[in-house]
Amino acid sequence: MLSFEFAFHEVAPPKKTCPRSKKEKHRIPAELAASRQTTSKSPSSSLLPSIDATAGQCKVAPGDSINEQLSAMPTKEQMQAELKIRGMNFCSRDQESVIHAAFRVNDSLSDIAEPEMDEQVSEDPEGLCRFCNKVLPQPPSAKLVALGLLLARQGDVTQRYSWVNPLALHLPFPFTAGYCGQHKDESKVIPMGIKHGWPTQIDFSKLSKRAEGLADHLWAVVHQGVPSDFWAHALSKWRTLGRTKCMSVFHEIDSFETELPGYYGYQGFQLIYQQLIQMFLKSTLDTVTRLAHPLDPEYLLRKVLMPEAALSLIGEDMSLPMNHPELVSNQCDSPIEFAMACV
Repeated sequence: MLSFEFAFHEVAPPKKTCPRSKKEKHRIPAELAASRQTTSKSPSSSLLPSIDATAGQCKVAPGDSINEQLSAMPTKEQMQAELKIRGMNFCSRDQESVIHAAFRVNDSLSDIAEPEMDEQVSEDPEGLCRFCNKVLPQPPSAKLVALGLLLARQGDVTQRYSWVNPLALHLPFPFTAGYCGQHKDESKVIPMGIKHGWPTQIDFSKLSKRAEGLADHLWAVVHQGVPSDFWAHALSKWRTLGRTKCMSVFHEIDSFETELPGYYGYQGFQLIYQQLIQMFLKSTLDTVTRLAHPLDPEYLLRKVLMPEAALSLIGEDMSLPMNHPELVSNQCDSPIEFAMACV
């Protein structure tokens, strides 16, 4: 048989010519990519950037060693000049004083001062309030002692950690507010009142009669027969603000302290006020209305007659005349806290 052998040779298809794709247009040449890889792998190029010498800096070749780059760094003067251009200053050694010692590089911890303890353990914890650590009055009143024992026996009382007072206890504030306010009054408010000569006990059963005995002086004030600073002040307010504002609730709240009778307190205010109403606004209302013009009769009673009566009563207690400076000071201080502390 005859056999035929044929040799087949693969022939590559013709290359198609087409425009470059978008990816090929932005493809980085191989030489440039290789140089970038070499530069990124170089340790010296990643450590220090090149610096322009024209701006007071230097330029370092990528192939230099680390020591060569460090030696070529800009000097202190060049750095100061560059920072000055950028609006900054170079912190030198002599400026370390502005840095706190805790943030400096210290050779030893002795340079750092030890923190000062504002509070120290009390040598007499029995003399401190177990709820607020304030110093108790010495000697405390029987009322204060009884109230403190009552609070300490409450079922929900707990131990409270205190650096100052090892006997400290804790209760919610609404339970301890009265007790802490009481020992504050006995420590500061009451001694202050005694220093001024204010009485710690007042017989309120006789206060209405005492106010009635001031009728002659108060009628002289209404007739403007005697000078009164309270009358002048009330008249000035009335002319400035007008009737509507002076009789408004907001003005009453703002000027209510003028009506308070000093250390006679709120209880004394009620008794004196009721007596003045009987004296001036009942049977003699027409006369008072005419004499009080342009003021309202009730406004006259509260802003003029009420403080005049209180000043007279305080003057009787202290045996001082009406125009005595100390008497006026006591009335202007309005020691309502003292009156409430003595209740």
